[in-house]
Amino acid sequence: MRYFPKSSINILEASLGEFVYKHNNKPYIGIYIETDEGKYYSGSDIVNLGPELKKPISSPLKFGNSKLVKKYHLLQQSKYFKLLKYETIIPSKTRPTEKDYEKGYMFRYFIQRVNDDSQIFEVSKKAFDDFKKKYDVSLYKSSSLIWTLEGNVRKSNKQILEKLSSDFRYIKNLFPLLNEFESMENTGNLFTAGGELYYENGREYTGPYHIHSEKGPMVGAQHTEQFHEKLTWAKDLQSPQELKGLKDLNYQKFLKDRKKKNIDKFGKKVSRRVSPRSSSPSSGRGGGY
Repeated sequence: MRYFPKSSINILEASLGEFVYKHNNKPYIGIYIETDEGKYYSGSDIVNLGPELKKPISSPLKFGNSKLVKKYHLLQQSKYFKLLKYETIIPSKTRPTEKDYEKGYMFRYFIQRVNDDSQIFEVSKKAFDDFKKKYDVSLYKSSSLIWTLEGNVRKSNKQILEKLSSDFRYIKNLFPLLNEFESMENTGNLFTAGGELYYENGREYTGPYHIHSEKGPMVGAQHTEQFHEKLTWAKDLQSPQELKGLKDLNYQKFLKDRKKKNIDKFGKKVSRRVSPRSSSPSSGRGGGY
């Protein structure tokens, strides 16, 4: 089995309609290997390559040969031949180029069915440019977005998707990975104003941070040998209700630990004694000799 060095491959993820098996044309979804020779293999094992994949070939729409279809052809010949020339939309993920990384952003393209907003597909730039020529504009609409590759990519891309969500309801489902294609050089001197990162105990973090190649986001603008805490992305935390419970639990633990430290420090728990209120001595003469 041929071996490909890591420098000559990309390990990516295919969505529905992007690839089919080369030997039987059945659709493939999942992790795949892209080589610098333009070939594709299922899986992520570069030593034992999986079955070879290929991009599906676009074909004209087929209407069948039933009596109703034939009748439709006679009555609506001009419309039929117009529809016949349209091609099937093939989803395709646009990859950033070296020039895109130099700029710090890239363009991504997508098409959505007008009568079913859940049918939204990422497409290539060529498909986007040829949209009006090859696809039914009465059935689909196309658009594009700017995808951030460096800096605070999660925040920037989230804001971009939120602006588009009013017109494209399921746009966030199409681009769920907010740091997809992020430049690996973009690991330090980052900053969060809040709502993105949290300490492991659930407390929100604001300030400078960096992204470690193995540990993920961490406190501080740069990685150092000194101890600094790991952080967690907001999307990886529990629900707000669970997070609130976690914060309450941590606060109670904090109070308990502080109380224990005070006891250990002073040797024993000091309790305030409240003396009983003494009654005034009764007036009068008493006693004898």
